Amino acid sequence: MHTITDKKLLMLRPQEIRSSPYTSRIDIDETGLESLAQCIAYSGLIEPLPVRRNERGFYELICGERRLKAAKMARLRRIPCIVHSVDIATAATYSLSENIQSKGLHFFEEALAIQKLIRNFGVSHTEAAFRLGITQGYLNMKLKLLKLDERLREKIKRENLPEQTAVLLLKIPPEKREAALGEMILKKMNTNTASDLIDEILSPKQKQQNEAVQTEKNDSPVRKTAVSDIRIFSNSLIKLYESMQSAGYDVKFLRHETEKYIEYKIRILKHEELKSSSQLSFRLDAKC
Repeated sequence: MHTITDKKLLMLRPQEIRSSPYTSRIDIDETGLESLAQCIAYSGLIEPLPVRRNERGFYELICGERRLKAAKMARLRRIPCIVHSVDIATAATYSLSENIQSKGLHFFEEALAIQKLIRNFGVSHTEAAFRLGITQGYLNMKLKLLKLDERLREKIKRENLPEQTAVLLLKIPPEKREAALGEMILKKMNTNTASDLIDEILSPKQKQQNEAVQTEKNDSPVRKTAVSDIRIFSNSLIKLYESMQSAGYDVKFLRHETEKYIEYKIRILKHEELKSSSQLSFRLDAKC
């Protein structure tokens, strides 16, 4: 923990500031960088860059790699910096946390930075999530993205595909991911269409069955009873018959099946003196 009294405002020469070895940002848009450099050249760097003094006595950037590069491009002679008295682990956490909050990183960059933080500083997933101000579920989801091999990640970045595309690819076996991604790119699929493709890869037989059922539904407005529902109902009738037998009733159970229906009859003998019987009859549509 450090307070405002631990911080110092300095005007440092660009060559005095070293980039952080734990920077989260991998790719920087050169076009956007030139635009930012022009703005800094005209208005100056309004917000000071956070730095720390490393073990060798140099000033090391905590976060703001893009602004530092733009300031150098703008040929600023001095750059306003705030010196923080923090160790390298805390500095790395600050850098990643700021980028997560500002949405300044590509989702693969964010995942790699989280993995680097955990591995290099030996923190648990729970502690890393706490330090970064994110949920552990969010952290775990990001780390899962790294299960995609680097070649697929590069394709997704190059085509500027959304994070949901990467999540969908994780659902299918690794050997099918490249072909699926190629089809998504070729056909310029949106998220919904890509999701349908993944479902088809996961269960092509189920998809065909669903299409067949849908076609049958479209041909006839009559609602069909599922086979499983008929079996459940049949079992219920059998249990009813057995329960009545156990209770001492004189019960007969009849079943008759045709191509169109299944018919069940339960015949219960009434008091002997009445010499008559009552009958429950059930008829189930067998088309399903």
